[in-house]
Amino acid sequence: MNEQIPSRKKITVSSVSSWIFGINFTIAGLGGLTSGEPVPAIVMLIMGTVLLPPVTKLVATKWKFRLSRTIKAVVIIVGFIIFSSTIDTSKQPSKQIGQNNQQSEKITINGKNSKYIIGLAPVDVYLNMEKQGFKTEKKLGTEFGNFWISKKNYAGIDYNVETYSSNIDNIESVQATAIIDLSQKEIIAAQHFFIILSSLPYDNANQQKANQWIKDNYNRNEATTIIGDAKFTIYVPSSALRMLKIEKAK
Repeated sequence: MNEQIPSRKKITVSSVSSWIFGINFTIAGLGGLTSGEPVPAIVMLIMGTVLLPPVTKLVATKWKFRLSRTIKAVVIIVGFIIFSSTIDTSKQPSKQIGQNNQQSEKITINGKNSKYIIGLAPVDVYLNMEKQGFKTEKKLGTEFGNFWISKKNYAGIDYNVETYSSNIDNIESVQATAIIDLSQKEIIAAQHFFIILSSLPYDNANQQKANQWIKDNYNRNEATTIIGDAKFTIYVPSSALRMLKIEKAK
């Protein structure tokens, strides 16, 4: 008796990227709706929904219209132009106010009561990545905070490290992503990348413990642990994607 073997859906870098950016834009848009900036928030929501694969499929099925890569690219480019032109910069605090806020934040950090990972600065992350051949893009003073985005493509793997903070001296979170081309190698090839990130220096860090935790939990979705002042969470969305989030331990 012949048995039919179900076909496996091919996972591509393009589809995984659409999910990542689509979700991130959508979350940013929802957050922006509560900040009193509805136009930039709506633009972000449109950009996010256009990228999400289920929306592409729905539009093609219901309205017989194909959202091609070209159309999506045009929407994203126009969206960024509208987004950057509609942000109300008058809501940005003055330099003096910013300095006072940073001073109060530093006092809180010294008092060990902070939303930041104590002992870890943005330069610790992006310089470490640049030593590994990454290129860093800095997006400072945006409506949603400060971002240092380090990227690298090597041997069929797309690496991305996004460092976030509401000020420029400290870190609230580090999110790392590795997307692999399964036609070239297995996802285990990206494990060393996450081990490097788990070795970042901060208060009461334990590099050996963090490195071993990455190895033991590399294939466990939403596995989490607290080491010193940082919380580590690993995500396993698919066989071609791994994500690691490092944030302040609550």
